[in-house]
Amino acid sequence: MVRFSVKAEAFGEKRKRNKIMPVLIIFAVVFAYQIYAPAFAGAWPRPPHSGYVALKRGHVSGSTIIAAPRQIGEPGSGIAPQSAYNTQAQEIYGEYALSPHILFVGKRQIQRARLATSTRRTDYHELGVQTPMPFLAVGLLPPATMRILRFIFPAIKFSRDSAAAAQIFHYHTRSKTFDSATTPTSRQDGAALTVAPADRLSWGRYHLTQNLAVTQFDSRSSGVWKSDYEIQFGYAHQISLGWVNETYQDHAQSYAGRNSYATISFTPPEHRFNVRFLHGKSIIAGQPDTRRSYRLEVGWSFP
Repeated sequence: MVRFSVKAEAFGEKRKRNKIMPVLIIFAVVFAYQIYAPAFAGAWPRPPHSGYVALKRGHVSGSTIIAAPRQIGEPGSGIAPQSAYNTQAQEIYGEYALSPHILFVGKRQIQRARLATSTRRTDYHELGVQTPMPFLAVGLLPPATMRILRFIFPAIKFSRDSAAAAQIFHYHTRSKTFDSATTPTSRQDGAALTVAPADRLSWGRYHLTQNLAVTQFDSRSSGVWKSDYEIQFGYAHQISLGWVNETYQDHAQSYAGRNSYATISFTPPEHRFNVRFLHGKSIIAGQPDTRRSYRLEVGWSFP
C-alpha cells in the first residue's frame, strides 16, 4: 500500500514558487532553437573506484526500411536497406572509474529484427576508455544566458556547472540473418572517438541539464557519424522529465536515421538505483513510415 501525505504550504514557499514559474517560461524560449540539435550522461567524472551498471530493453514497432549490413562475400561495403516490421533490443551497459581521469566503459547489445522474409540477429560489443577534457567544457547554454537570467530574476540564485570528456572505444558487430535456405553472417570491427560536452544549470532544488555527444566511427573518410542530444529538467535529483534526440548518418551511403524520445526518470531518495522510461519514434530519411519505439532502463550505482 502506498501512502500519500499532504502538508499545508507556507506562505514563503508559495511566493518562491511564484518566482520560479516565470523562470521555466524563459527556459522554454531560450532553448527552443536547440530542439533539433544533435544522450550521453558521462561527461562529469565519477569518484575513483565507483561505477554504474544499467539494463536496457527497447522495442520498435511498425513497418519501415532499416539499414542491414551487407553479407560477407557481397561486392561493395557499408549498408543495404531491408524491410523490417518489429525490432527488439536488450542491452547491458557498465562503467567503472579507476581514477578521476580514467573511466572504463563497456556495452553489449543484442538486437532482433523481423525482416520481410527472414529474421536478423545483431550482436554489438563495445569497450572504451574515457578521460575528462576541461578545455572543451565551454557549456551548451546560449551566450549571455546567465547574465539575462540574473538580470530578470535577481532574487533567485543560479549556479552553473560545465564539463566535457573524450572517449575512445573499440566495437565489434556480428549480424546473422536466418531464413529457410541459408544463414548468412556479416562481421565488422572498428574504432570510434566520442567528444561529449555537458552543462547543468541549477536554482534551488531544480536543475536543467544538457548533454551532447558526437561520435566519429573508424575515420573521417568513412563518413559515419552519430550524435546524441539530451535535455532534462529535474527536481531534487529524484525525478526528471526530458527529451532525447539520437541521429545516425552514413554520408558514403546517403543514409540517415533519427530516434527522438520523451523521457521520465525517477531515483528514490537515499537509494542507488534509478528507473527511466523513454517513448518516441524512429524515422529513416527518405522513408514515409514512422516507427513507434520505447525503451526501459534500470540502473545501479556502486559502491
